[in-house]
Amino acid sequence: MLEEALLAGGSVASGADVVRHFAGAISMAARKYARECDAESLVGDEKRREMLVLIVAAARAVAFACGIELIPPVQIDLDCPTLKREQVEAMQREASHRRAADQVDYLRRSAELFGQFEAVRASAPGLSPGQVLSRMSSADQPDVFRAVLAASAQTVAHAKLWAVAGSQLIRIDGDSPQAELIAVPGDLGPLRSVRSDGCGGLLLGCRAGVLRVNPESTEEPRRYFDPGLTGQLGFNSAVLRDGRIWAAHGEAGLVCWDEGEPEKPRQSIRPASGPIPDFSPRNLLVVGANRLVFSSGPRVFVLGNDGSATPLGDVGEGDVVGIVSRPGWIIAAHDDGEMCAWSADNLKLEDRQRRAGRTGAAAGLPWLGDSRVLLASEDGPVVCVGMDDEVVTQYASAYRGLRMVAGAADRVAGVSADRQRLVIWAAWDGRKPLVDLHLYGMARHRVADIAFI
Repeated sequence: MLEEALLAGGSVASGADVVRHFAGAISMAARKYARECDAESLVGDEKRREMLVLIVAAARAVAFACGIELIPPVQIDLDCPTLKREQVEAMQREASHRRAADQVDYLRRSAELFGQFEAVRASAPGLSPGQVLSRMSSADQPDVFRAVLAASAQTVAHAKLWAVAGSQLIRIDGDSPQAELIAVPGDLGPLRSVRSDGCGGLLLGCRAGVLRVNPESTEEPRRYFDPGLTGQLGFNSAVLRDGRIWAAHGEAGLVCWDEGEPEKPRQSIRPASGPIPDFSPRNLLVVGANRLVFSSGPRVFVLGNDGSATPLGDVGEGDVVGIVSRPGWIIAAHDDGEMCAWSADNLKLEDRQRRAGRTGAAAGLPWLGDSRVLLASEDGPVVCVGMDDEVVTQYASAYRGLRMVAGAADRVAGVSADRQRLVIWAAWDGRKPLVDLHLYGMARHRVADIAFI
């Protein structure tokens, strides 16, 4: 029987010959049973076992007729791509519905928490937003903060993000991944910093002076030149106060011009002749009641109208990487992660906190008329902390050790450690950036500074 069925005049029957001999009967039995079942039940355990019994019976009949014995184990595997696709689509629809339901629940819960927050604020108007936040449940505080931040961002004017790189002024408006390069005069050298002049224009720190421009106006930019300046660095910050422009330079010290006399500085405090050892001013900022502050190394100074610099007491150990102004307070963030807060009224140190590790940059995040502190940690994401509460939120990206950070009511921005890329997050959602721009590829220079204005 084996010879008649399989050898066909030869002396060897291969495995493939046996497969072909059994395939017709097995396939017929399987198809006959499959026609009586729907796909979902057929791939289930019960129907699959029943089909296997029928297939084995059909195979044994063939085996008996060709002198082959069918012995266990036997197994059947069934697959239905159409059913799998339908099941995946059903799971996706269910997940989508579940996410939508969760989102509705989250929005409802956020609205409830926002209402509670506003009720507490109304009942205690003397409390800061952070103090109000700290009075709520610890489990609810992060959600309250995000809800309040998202709601408040809808009520404020949308700030433009400005950057400088080489001789290029760059404008990034909104959440679009598009950047606009704006031509500015280059006779003062490469751009080092960008700040608001408080009058709708910009103060651009350059290598040899300060450039005051208004990109929205046809008015000719005004150049504030420092003829006594030597060195390769640039002015790292500049401000306009009481009709005078003050600018800080790591090598040239502090330089002041009268607003209407750009040709010659009114006053300069040089490192070589100044009273401050190792004088290298940075982070120049107007805080509180028109008070001018800056940092040099680990110390914070208040600049008087006569140009005298008064150091604030109780200095931190690490160099200052950023100064943040909030109502009634001056906050200095140090590179060791410590934050020092002085009263803007009496200039006394009132608070010291350490909320992060090594820090490369710091800035303020506006929040309900107050400010929180953004800290660009060297080993992780940007963290956002408040001096009056324990809530810590994060802005994550693919980059570590951001060199610069800036905050607005609706967005947060940072520059990568190599100063080539700019990342932007929604202020209330730091899980991933909205925008990741390769500014070096546009300007052909590394980013020197960023600011929301």
